[in-house]
Amino acid sequence: MPKRSAPARKAAHASSSRVRPQIFMSSGMTAPFCWSWIDKFFFLIKYSKSRYNCYHSARQSEIVCDLPGITGMNESWNEHSGNHMNTANIAMRIGIVGIGQLGASLAARLRQIGCLYLAALTREEGKAEELRQSDLFDAVTTAPEEVIPLCDLVVLCPPPQYIVETGKNLLPHMRSGSLLTDVGSVKNAIVQALEPEALAAGVSFVGAHPMAGDERSGWQYYQADLYHDKLCFLTPTEQTPFEAVEIIRAFWQAVGCRILEVSAEEHDLACARISHNLHILAAAIVLQNLSPESRGADQAALAGIAAAGAFRDMTRIASADPGLWRGIIELNAEKTLTALDELMTELDRFKQVIANQDWEQLTRLFTQAKTLEDRWREDVSIP
Repeated sequence: MPKRSAPARKAAHASSSRVRPQIFMSSGMTAPFCWSWIDKFFFLIKYSKSRYNCYHSARQSEIVCDLPGITGMNESWNEHSGNHMNTANIAMRIGIVGIGQLGASLAARLRQIGCLYLAALTREEGKAEELRQSDLFDAVTTAPEEVIPLCDLVVLCPPPQYIVETGKNLLPHMRSGSLLTDVGSVKNAIVQALEPEALAAGVSFVGAHPMAGDERSGWQYYQADLYHDKLCFLTPTEQTPFEAVEIIRAFWQAVGCRILEVSAEEHDLACARISHNLHILAAAIVLQNLSPESRGADQAALAGIAAAGAFRDMTRIASADPGLWRGIIELNAEKTLTALDELMTELDRFKQVIANQDWEQLTRLFTQAKTLEDRWREDVSIP
């Protein structure tokens, strides 16, 4: 695929007749200056959701059908989720590398919507044998040379700290003109390290991060509808070929995702605030309450007995894979520190209000938080 400069990519976007999902406010719309900042914030959420719903329900087939390798869209009944979901016949040979919950769920969804060929690459022969007993893949191997040269698209699904190394090791086996994407929850370090080498090998890499998965790890926890209606970040650079971005966009849409295109740095700061921060906070709350070293055996035992719904809601993600989250934080340390500083500022504000016994201000803070949370849940349709 020919490389296009940033102006050329933008011009192509502007001149293209295809409708694209935009879940951010277009430059032609402005909120009235008299609105409060809260009103403006929720206007953005409502506007973006309505734009996506309109696109998703009426335009998806128009967009996807004219992209190479993705031959059509139609409505079908998804037995796994019990919902109507858009499906596509993907006329591509796809390889998935790293088969945990995300990789296996992607395979299950691709099995539903159909693709020419679906291969799995894993490092462990024991896992490979387990996967061969499933009906998820046409081929399963530990040898990249057996399947990667056959693939039009390779999706990297190992833990984020291994994505760059894995991708670089696969490039010699990939055909010139093929595509590479990933599911990594950190983007800047991955994109900067992997894209230049991919382009040098004639491969187009488009960084992606579908916001899917839960605290469980292992391919046995796959769900065919895991990606349905989930946000997927795309983080192309000025060097990323426009056509590659469009195909990867259509691929993740076919799987069921909504798309948001941002820079890798914007992605990393946003995810540090709304994801990485929360895992650190959940771990800190567990250590504060349940660690005998922190509180003594008696107090830790009492906390374990007394902890109820609020504690479970706040700490569920502390059960996530420690190695995975060590890798995520390590790759995104700078942005995570920024987000932690912001969180500490908010906690210090509450601490100061309580120390000053300013109960009216405490009520205002709780009220502001409740208003934001309630309106956010309503506008993004969270039960």
